[in-house]
Amino acid sequence: MKINTKAPGKIFLCGEYMAIEGANATLLSANRSVEVLIEKIDSNANKFVSSASEKEFMFELNDQFEVEWIYENPMKFGIFLEIAIKLLGVRPESEKFSIDSSSFFEDGKKIGIGSSSAISVAITRAMNKYFNLKLDNQKILFCSLEIHNHFQNYTGSGLDVLSSFYAFPVIECSKSKDNSYKWNQLNIPDEIKIKFVKGLASADTHEMIKRYFSGKLEHQKFFLEISKEMRESLKELSQAFKENKSLMILNAIKKYSTLMIEMDNTLGIGVYTDMDKQISILAKKEGLFYKPSGAGGGDLGIIIGERDNQINEFVNRLSELKMKQIKLT
Repeated sequence: MKINTKAPGKIFLCGEYMAIEGANATLLSANRSVEVLIEKIDSNANKFVSSASEKEFMFELNDQFEVEWIYENPMKFGIFLEIAIKLLGVRPESEKFSIDSSSFFEDGKKIGIGSSSAISVAITRAMNKYFNLKLDNQKILFCSLEIHNHFQNYTGSGLDVLSSFYAFPVIECSKSKDNSYKWNQLNIPDEIKIKFVKGLASADTHEMIKRYFSGKLEHQKFFLEISKEMRESLKELSQAFKENKSLMILNAIKKYSTLMIEMDNTLGIGVYTDMDKQISILAKKEGLFYKPSGAGGGDLGIIIGERDNQINEFVNRLSELKMKQIKLT
């Protein structure tokens, strides 16, 4: 028996850090997916392999559905398997679990498109099918969110899981204080062109969020004021999408990003690296717009304009800064 499932990555277009505060965020579905495979094998023990480690690890389960590694522990590479088995209460016997997230890397560096959310969705779907758990879509989504929450120590918004789960090209979503989610599908006007560039760094989302909470606590008055403005800009963006007005959409994204730079400078998160700031200035001179995506930190950048040729020419010039265009949608 063999079960294979996939789930796409995500790209935060706008609303990244405010999503943690319950505000709307706009996400794009990436064209790169995580693949999870579960299959029966001829072995006395279970096996696990990850594209990130490229090694096989043997394991068995104790009475509490906890994974016990037999010879060697894969450490962080095996965390999702450990969480999923315990949460879903499955007991594998002579099974092999494979997680392939290789498409989430470019030139050996991780792209910030949500491998953790995609793995959470794909492994939940795979275990549901393989072990015949008969979970409906709502339960699959709930379990995917729980796996992801466990992995992030309940510090993230979980909206990237919704993007991976529904896989709509564009989605607007939010998380309320009672941990319920709202979402709706959006359409980006044809007049808006979006391209992506890979930065020189691979950001540590855990560390970025940690600095965000630390800075928020240290600068409480400032944060209350600026977060209010950022929320308002996201409401304007939502309305702009509803009215399908390109200029309104672009202006709202620019307004949010300007506020994000101010918040980043004061809280010391590191969303905008020196390279990001440099590219942002260069893009503005060309009549284009640039912003980091997701946690930031020099990982993935978004360039927005109205003409493909203009953006392509700009991206070609960025090659001098060792920035590389990648296709994600």
